[in-house]
Amino acid sequence: MAAQLQTMPVADTDRVIVDALSTAVLLIDASLRVLDLNAAAEALLEVSRKQVIGGPASALLGTAAALGGLAERARGSPGTLTAAPPPG
Repeated sequence: MAAQLQTMPVADTDRVIVDALSTAVLLIDASLRVLDLNAAAEALLEVSRKQVIGGPASALLGTAAALGGLAERARGSPGTLTAAPPPG
């Protein structure tokens, strides 16, 4: 049986706030699938939300190994996660 994609739609009010950010925001799940992205991410990655939601984040961001490392760090520390490791 194929695994079902669990989506987490962004509420309309949250969408307005997140889309107003000039910072690209990409939401991925533990399976490294794209759940959502904002307008800045669409512009930066030159894709549309409809094209990439449900697809592999590696198609946008690089290798699964690099994404796996980010996913592991995200599991250990909730909140904002960037590609650069924290200082110290």
